[in-house]
Amino acid sequence: MLEHKWRNPFVEGRDGERVEYHHKATAGTERKGGFKVNDPLSARLAGAGGWGIALIRVMVGIVFLVHGVQKLFLQGFGGVAGFFGQMGVPLPLLFAVIVTLLEFFGGLALIVGLFTRWVSIPFAIEMLVATLLVHLPNGFFAMDGGYEFPLLLVVASVGLLLSGSGALSVDSILEIERRHGQRRTASRRS
Repeated sequence: MLEHKWRNPFVEGRDGERVEYHHKATAGTERKGGFKVNDPLSARLAGAGGWGIALIRVMVGIVFLVHGVQKLFLQGFGGVAGFFGQMGVPLPLLFAVIVTLLEFFGGLALIVGLFTRWVSIPFAIEMLVATLLVHLPNGFFAMDGGYEFPLLLVVASVGLLLSGSGALSVDSILEIERRHGQRRTASRRS
């Protein structure tokens, strides 16, 4: 049995002293914070976190790419602008071009994992606007035109912004993620 002490900074004992908790676990998987747990699934998947993010990134990229293909090759900029105009979007042709190209090229970028964090920002904004302008009045469920699916894309985009591209990405090959982390660490030191 291993025993670890940790403090909960949000819990105080009597008279304001900090409370220490003791965690006992058998040897198993190393986890953040130094705790070891007896969890065979976690032991097998310990190094696979980047693959989970990669799966999400690729699927979100496919969703955006397919919508971009639909707008670019089936509806055209004029059709998308007409739809945006009916919704009251200002400058509908300009935003039709921006959204169409973002979904097409941004979807491709997510699939290959290129500039994942940067591409996720306009995707999160686009889907938040779509959620508020189009889907919110229809309730939650997607089958009723609700905000369920666009909200999921907002959260997935923000998640990719926070986590990066994951495994098997151009970002990792070009070491974009590593350099980003070094800049952030260097700026905290100064």
